[in-house]
Amino acid sequence: MNPPAADVFHRFTSYQECRDTLYTYLRKAGRKIPEQERMAATLQVAFCEVVLNHINEGQDLLQQCSSYILLYGREEEKALVYHTQCRLKIHFAKFSEALDDGLKALYIFRQHPYHLLTLITSTCCGVACSNLNLFTEGIDHLTESHRIAVSMGDVRSALLATANLNEIHMRILPVDDCIAYNKELLTEIYNEYGNKPSVAEAGTCVHLGYLYSRQKEYILASSYADRALGVMQQFDYLPPHHFLYTNIFVIKAEVAGSLGDEKAMLRYAQDCVERARIIHKATPEIDVDFLLFRFYAERKQLRKAKRYLDKAAALIPDTDRGSLYHDLIENRCLYYAATGDTARELQYFRLMYDYKIKAEQQGLNSRIQYINTIHALELKQKEVDQHKAELDFKTQELNMTTYHLQQRTQLLNDLKESIATLRKENHRPDTVFKTISRAIDQAFAKEESEKDRFREKFDEAHRGFIVRLHRAHPTLSPTECRICALLRSGFNTKDIASLLSSSPRNIENHRVTIRRKMHLTREDNLNLVLTAID
Repeated sequence: MNPPAADVFHRFTSYQECRDTLYTYLRKAGRKIPEQERMAATLQVAFCEVVLNHINEGQDLLQQCSSYILLYGREEEKALVYHTQCRLKIHFAKFSEALDDGLKALYIFRQHPYHLLTLITSTCCGVACSNLNLFTEGIDHLTESHRIAVSMGDVRSALLATANLNEIHMRILPVDDCIAYNKELLTEIYNEYGNKPSVAEAGTCVHLGYLYSRQKEYILASSYADRALGVMQQFDYLPPHHFLYTNIFVIKAEVAGSLGDEKAMLRYAQDCVERARIIHKATPEIDVDFLLFRFYAERKQLRKAKRYLDKAAALIPDTDRGSLYHDLIENRCLYYAATGDTARELQYFRLMYDYKIKAEQQGLNSRIQYINTIHALELKQKEVDQHKAELDFKTQELNMTTYHLQQRTQLLNDLKESIATLRKENHRPDTVFKTISRAIDQAFAKEESEKDRFREKFDEAHRGFIVRLHRAHPTLSPTECRICALLRSGFNTKDIASLLSSSPRNIENHRVTIRRKMHLTREDNLNLVLTAID
């Protein structure tokens, strides 16, 4: 079997098939394959495991190969490490770190023709942005995912990108608008999949169940939750602890509680908690505890209510100041209102106000971090482009030097042959001199033409530097700017004079003028000053 490539995933009908094929490759090849190929294949298996929601397996495999890949791997392999880390951090609700990794991956994938990886990475960035309240940026990323999916003719991925926009729409749009949006999306899903079940259908039904529960239309909420559950159970490749199951059972527990069916509510709550613990995800369990707290608080069973509230508080990390923390202080405020403890109720009411201010500050910090990350990636791209331009220029310089050596060697050989021929034919000396002079003039003309081409290439490669130099020192003439660029590239006065068809003395005079216009002292090194301009 051939070693897997970075774009291996599009060759298979499913990630499960891709994972199994890669496992077979690693098992058969063993230690016979080079370390780099083995690490690359291990990385791809880790990615597939994470996509299939086998979090522990994917995390273990990623730890085995990520350090090696980030040191020695190809750029697209590094991007896959960042992407997989992004998915894992989204799973563990570390959204700021997830976005940072996602943007790094996206930056690399966009420069390669890996449309599928660009699509799914942009989706991950959109999800992370949504959870950081960066709604504008999240919509941009998810819209990009949709656009790529449409350009690939992948209707299902386009629907999935649209479904992910629900996470933002549900936070910024009125509930009625969200319900209408999801019903329209569900119709599109049915048109695409027909009677065949899909994760997109299950996810959309879960969203509708959640939205109807918010409106206290519990019969409809239960209906959509059951529909989602029926769809999920038809997928043999999805584990029984898939996150959609936890969401479904939260809705079912809430519906049962609203109907006063305590036994059913506790059963669904336990189903949710068991699945959440398998994937080491505390959020569904916390949601269930808050749900049970409200159920018992409404029935004035305050001792039971307090037990579930304390249980939820114990699961929330001390460092968490996100929506879970907000829900905790809001529920504590409700609890003390129910007990008649006005002082404590006021204390938590103030905490809710403080949270709102801090949340706004956190959103601002997230946006600043997002902008800084984008800026850092743009600077990296600029540096790469500059190195590429300099490499192209050095290659052109080497080619020109080689060409000149060949031309001068050819000129000497031609002159030697011409002199020998003219001597044999007993030509007059003035005829010999004219012939030699004509050959030399032709060689100089050809060399001058090459110099013109070289100057054009040089100007193109160093246009950015020349623009920055002129902006900093607008009194410098175009010729002086070009001389500065040549000095910065390591050319000496004699080389510059030759390239510009000038004399060394004239170039020295230009250098004096440049120093004067740049206000340099005798102690200032012109070359170092030029190198520092960026």
